[in-house]
Amino acid sequence: MNTHYQYVPLTGKKILIVSVPFENHIRQLSGLAVLLKSQGASVGWYAPSYFSDVICKLGVMHFPYRLATDMSSNKMDRVMRERKEISSLMRQMNYDFTHVFAEPAANYYMDLKYIHRNYAFELVISDNLFSGVPFIKAKMKLPVIIVGMTPLSQSSADTYHFGYGLQPGRSAGGKLKQYIWNYLLTRFTLRRAQQVYCQQLYDHGVAYNGHTILDVITRYADVYLQQGTAAFEYERTDLGKNVRFIGRLPQIDDHTELNQATVNKLAHFQQVLLISGDVSTDKFRAVINAFDHTDTLLVFCCDEVEHQFLITQQPHARDNVIFTSRSDMAALMPFCTAFLTNGEYEGVMQAIVSALPIVAAGLREGRNEVCARIRHFGVGIDLQTETPSATSIRRAFRAMVTDPRYKVRVSALSEKLHSIEPGAVILQTIFDLLNNHGPTDVPAASLNN
Repeated sequence: MNTHYQYVPLTGKKILIVSVPFENHIRQLSGLAVLLKSQGASVGWYAPSYFSDVICKLGVMHFPYRLATDMSSNKMDRVMRERKEISSLMRQMNYDFTHVFAEPAANYYMDLKYIHRNYAFELVISDNLFSGVPFIKAKMKLPVIIVGMTPLSQSSADTYHFGYGLQPGRSAGGKLKQYIWNYLLTRFTLRRAQQVYCQQLYDHGVAYNGHTILDVITRYADVYLQQGTAAFEYERTDLGKNVRFIGRLPQIDDHTELNQATVNKLAHFQQVLLISGDVSTDKFRAVINAFDHTDTLLVFCCDEVEHQFLITQQPHARDNVIFTSRSDMAALMPFCTAFLTNGEYEGVMQAIVSALPIVAAGLREGRNEVCARIRHFGVGIDLQTETPSATSIRRAFRAMVTDPRYKVRVSALSEKLHSIEPGAVILQTIFDLLNNHGPTDVPAASLNN
C-alpha cells in the first residue's frame, strides 16, 4: 500500500477530530491525525481527558469532554458496571445505544459550540458512532466526514440491521425473516434508545431522518469514508451515495521493528498463532490448553496492563508463549500462520492487509458484525461465541494450516486493500470540502475493491 501521498495544501486549515470514548477508535484515528498535521493543518481532537496523554504525544491539541460523560468519570464506571450485568445480547445493545450513544448527543453539541468559540474549526472528522454529527451539520453548518471504525453501519433493505451479526438472507424465506427482524429491532429492541435520541434532536430542531441511530448519523455526513473494501462488505442495491471505501486507515505503528529476542523466538517455530483483542481469563486458558505441549508458538499482542493480568493467569511459564506490545502487530504478522481475534475491526483489517487467515470468537459490542463477515467471505472461521473451547480453537487453527482456501481468499482481499491509497482519498476529500467544491468523484478502485 502506497504511503507517500501527493501534498495537499491544508496549511492554516482548522480540523477537529471527534470520537466516542473507545480506545481502539483513538488508536485507529491517530494515524489520520498525524497525516493531517504533515499537510500543514491545525488539528484538534475532542475526546475524554482519559486519552489526553496519547493525543498530546501526537502533537495535536486536545479538547476534553466538558458536559459529555468522560471515560474516566465515576458515572461511566457506574454505567459499565450496570452493563456487565446484562447477559442478553439484544438488551445489551439497547443499553449501549441508549446510554453510550443517544444520551450524550446534546452534550456533545454544547461542548463543540464551546470549543468553536476559541478554536474555529472549519471541518469535522468523526467516527461512525459519534451521535453529535447531526447537530454539527444541521446547527453548526460545518462539513462533516465520517470514518467507519466498524463494518458499514448504514442500514439496507438487503441486509440485517447493524448489531445482529447475521449474514444477509438470500432465499425468499431468508429475506422475509430479515425484514421481520429489522422491523422488530427498530420498533421494539432499540425503541427506548431511538426515543431518547429523537427527543434530543427534536429539542434542538434537528430532524431524525433514518431507521436507526447509526442511520441518522450516516445520512448527515457529507462523505462517509468506510474502512475496508467493498469486497469485504455485503452487497447492497441501496448503498448511500456518500459512502466510499478507502482501504485501511493510515497507521503509525506499521514500521515498528521487532526486538531480537522476539525474532529469535519466531525463528524456532514453524507455526505461529497471533492473538489480539480483549482476552478474558477463560479465553486465555482455552488458548493455552489448546496448544499445550505442541510446536505452535502463541504470541499475545496486548497493552501493559493486560500483559500483567495474563501473566497472573498462567500457572507456569511455557516455552511456546510470548507477550508483545500491540504496536508490534503489523511487524509480527508476516511470521504468523493465523490470527485469533475477538472481532476487533482494527486487528482484522491488519490481518487482511497481511494476508493472514483469521479465527474469530466475539459477539458483543458490534464485533459479531466483523466475525460474520469473516465467515461470509471465507477468510477464516467464526467460532460464534465469546468463550471458545480449547478444542474449537485447535480445530479452527488446524483448518487454517491444512485448507489453502482460507489463505487464497484472504490474499485476494489483501491485494484489493493494497490497491487503494487511503491517504490520497482522505486528503482530496478534505481539500474539496474545505474549498466548497463538493467531494471529488471517487476513484474506481475505491468503489469497486
